[in-house]
Amino acid sequence: MHPHAPRREGLRAAAARGCAACGRVAPASLKAPGVPEAERAAPLIGGLVDGLDLRGLAVDDLHTGLAEAPAGLVAGLNGSSAPE
Repeated sequence: MHPHAPRREGLRAAAARGCAACGRVAPASLKAPGVPEAERAAPLIGGLVDGLDLRGLAVDDLHTGLAEAPAGLVAGLNGSSAPE
């Protein structure tokens, strides 16, 4: 949806609603495991998930799972090593 949103008003509004919803959920999901400055770090999760999703649509060569990548980012934000 995001690549087409700038060209289609209806998609732009839907994308804005989706981003706003993620903006409300992401900080809470980062606060739960104790990520410091969760509000500041939340856009990183959204960007990571969106980027992996777009790449997965373009080429099927992801070596990191969609759930594994944010977990690794959260571990790094918490100053620990990524889960194995």
